[in-house]
Amino acid sequence: MKMRMKLLDCTLISLMAGMASSASAQVSGENQTRRDAVDEAVGEVKCGEERCTGEEGLLFRLRTRSDDRPVTSGTTEQSSSETLQPDRRVTVALEQPGKAEAMGKFSIEMACGAAIWATEDPNLGQPELAASAPSVVAFENGRILKPVQFYVRGNYTAFVDRYEIIVYRSSDGDLIDPIATVPVDVAPVAQAEWAGELPSSRPFRTGDELVYVLRAYGADGTYDETHPGTIQLMTPDEAARSNQQVRDSAEESLGTALTLEQAMNQSLLDHAFSGSGLRQQNIPIHGSRVRIQGSNVPQDAMLTINGDSYPVDMERKFVAEYLVPVGRHSFDIGVRGGQAGAESGEHEMLDVEVTGRYFFGVGLADLTVAQNKISGSVDPFTVDSRYQDDVISDGRLAFYGKAKLRAKYLLTMQADTTQRDIEHLFDGFTRADPRDIFRRLDPDLYYPVYGDDSTTYRDVDTMGRFYLRMDWDKNQALWGNYATGFTGTEYAQYVRSLYGAALNWRSRGINAWGDPSTELRAFGSQAETAPGHNEFIGTGGSLYYLRHTDILPGSDIVVLEVRDLSTGRLEKRIPLQRGADYEIDALQGRILLTRPLAQVTRQNIPTLTRDAPLSGLEQRLVVDYEWLPSDFDDDNATVGFRGKQWFGDHVGVGLTYVDENRAGQDYTMTGGDLTLQAGKGTFVKAEFV
Repeated sequence: MKMRMKLLDCTLISLMAGMASSASAQVSGENQTRRDAVDEAVGEVKCGEERCTGEEGLLFRLRTRSDDRPVTSGTTEQSSSETLQPDRRVTVALEQPGKAEAMGKFSIEMACGAAIWATEDPNLGQPELAASAPSVVAFENGRILKPVQFYVRGNYTAFVDRYEIIVYRSSDGDLIDPIATVPVDVAPVAQAEWAGELPSSRPFRTGDELVYVLRAYGADGTYDETHPGTIQLMTPDEAARSNQQVRDSAEESLGTALTLEQAMNQSLLDHAFSGSGLRQQNIPIHGSRVRIQGSNVPQDAMLTINGDSYPVDMERKFVAEYLVPVGRHSFDIGVRGGQAGAESGEHEMLDVEVTGRYFFGVGLADLTVAQNKISGSVDPFTVDSRYQDDVISDGRLAFYGKAKLRAKYLLTMQADTTQRDIEHLFDGFTRADPRDIFRRLDPDLYYPVYGDDSTTYRDVDTMGRFYLRMDWDKNQALWGNYATGFTGTEYAQYVRSLYGAALNWRSRGINAWGDPSTELRAFGSQAETAPGHNEFIGTGGSLYYLRHTDILPGSDIVVLEVRDLSTGRLEKRIPLQRGADYEIDALQGRILLTRPLAQVTRQNIPTLTRDAPLSGLEQRLVVDYEWLPSDFDDDNATVGFRGKQWFGDHVGVGLTYVDENRAGQDYTMTGGDLTLQAGKGTFVKAEFV
């Protein structure tokens, strides 16, 4: 680049000398030295009417532009000469036809020794939002003695218009009537303070609990909300003992002495960073995820990003994530205190250009051609038609790709023909193969254990040889494995794991209760498996056998239902997690719970006496799954859709339809539901099937 700029300097000097005929061209000794250096570096230069080339190729191209490309606008031939003066110009510029340029500054090394770098991940990941507050506060004479501190953390503040923390009484189960609203600054890590003022119209006593939620509002009026947190009102002595326990725990974990205030702030900060508390997510997010990482942060130094403090672990490392829209984003990295040196600290700017465009792909093409020549006994090969030809040709095509379009649409693609005869390479390309041997491998037995923090993640889930998924906003369209997920009603539920096409779409608008105004789920599948449904009453043991064997791995959905023995009313429904709550042997159809399941529970019955030996609520284990029958007709098709539309904030209408072919035992379900909602937590729902 320097060589070309020097050559351009020489060209400009020549042009300026030629414009004034009366001026004599005098080249100083310094310019002559520059010319000599350029000539030596470039070598022989050949110039034509429009371009000059050297040994390395094109040096520059001269292009003349006249009145067809004026600089001024709104001028005509009658305009004054002063107005048209900018158009009477000679511009010499260097054009580079093709140039790859990396935008932004993605890594820095600070004088204190800290290394900071940023990466852009096209997959947005999961939005996170969390709030923390002290679990206990001092309460006396009907008031809270000290202001209550809140910490808020979120990784998508670029899409948030405002934050607020809403406080309720714990007896307000539907969170309808708030007793306080605390505004919070919008920042990745923010702190807010509530004076603790309680309404005088409602008496509070020692031992009462308050609950709080964090709401994030988008520019279009949609909002996200966290799970409720609790604050208990205690006497000053009890609150002091509880806070001392927090201090002792913080000092033990950090290995250093802390004041009570430092320990409480550290506890709140750790709780805010411990995970996401999102309960409801409606704000549309598009762009990319920027991850800022660092190492070698000086001991006892304070790290800030754009003025917000971030924790550093014991290995002097940190990670911060931001979900940001397309554009240039600057992050002010600051380190001060401790062994970093001056109290004023050191600051460096990390500039990241988020393009919103991304593509990654990997492919495989395999071809095997062999000559077929068999002598002796040929009976073992008569069962395979391939060996009847003189030449055997096998091949395989496979690829995986991930692309991001317009900073909003994330496309995931995968295909694998498997090793087949070339003539039949694409036969049955869209059909499923439920007997995929690789889905039956136990990862604890067949996969290596890495010596670091690496994890194995399968980005595609398909029983077939083809997979396609498009994600945008809160919507998804795919061809592959999916769960139907028709669970919005009591009597028209349809839960199956199938292979085929599926669409999950919702409108961006919401009603006053946070539900989408319009919601639609649809699917179509050429069933390769049969559905199974088992219900078990708790026996006091952990082992339960399903009615079928050869269960399709990954299709099991296990739920614990708590029912009233007298009325049969469903009191609670708790989904269980595979690996944490139970293990399943898919080949034998056997479920092993991590804890025994009793027949009844008295959790919701606050009495010490019993009217009967088994008085209480019944616990029932409900299992839905797909299994592989030996005589199944795989030409049957299953289709269905579920839609719901809210008319205003108080009337919702839903419709469910499923048509399933079962080889002579066809199944059709049609259902509708009407919801009349007076307020949050107060509604009447009618269903017909």
